[in-house]
Amino acid sequence: MNKLKTAVFALISVLIIFILFKTTVGVNDFVGIMRSISWLYFFAAFSMMIPTTLLGITRWHLILRAAGYNVPYSKIFRIVVTGLSLSLIPGRLGDLARSYPLRHAVPVAHSIGTIVIEKVIDISVLVFLSGLGLIVLGHRELGLFILFLSIAAIPSLWILNAAGKKIPLNGRLGEKLRDAISILNRIKDRKSIFSLAILTSCLNWILSTTQLYWLF
Repeated sequence: MNKLKTAVFALISVLIIFILFKTTVGVNDFVGIMRSISWLYFFAAFSMMIPTTLLGITRWHLILRAAGYNVPYSKIFRIVVTGLSLSLIPGRLGDLARSYPLRHAVPVAHSIGTIVIEKVIDISVLVFLSGLGLIVLGHRELGLFILFLSIAAIPSLWILNAAGKKIPLNGRLGEKLRDAISILNRIKDRKSIFSLAILTSCLNWILSTTQLYWLF
């Protein structure tokens, strides 16, 4: 990315933080909380950023391996860590920029496909844990419905893949979309690695929940 694009992304991130503080958080409230917190719990929560970041990197590395691309872990580490500043872009669209540094080793459409699959896994696991939480809190019907949605999310990707083969996608954009969806065909032959990616996401959310608990 050239310097102009980097500057634009940085300004967008700063603007989002500024709007959050003006409309939701409040500078005085934030300063008051910072003065009253227990620093022991704060640093314990802060330390959780290290394992959660490493687990996120591991998850994408496993999905790339399941797709048949043996990209070195060190390279994935550098790409993810240097791209963290883009995660403040609305909808976390900055995550898609991770495909650019891999363009010589992995086709861009394929790497974007792995990123989308990674996000589907991450959200599905979060929704699954939310369903369990609702059941524990006494909302059994809603919790079971949420659990059903989370369990059906990943298999629905293969339904989308099958439907994509029958729907005519013309032009360059259609070809790129077909290439991205085709990643599913590669992954289904390496279910053990794909399952490890799901377990990694589970552990990541458990640690993130622990981090939130310590912050409270």
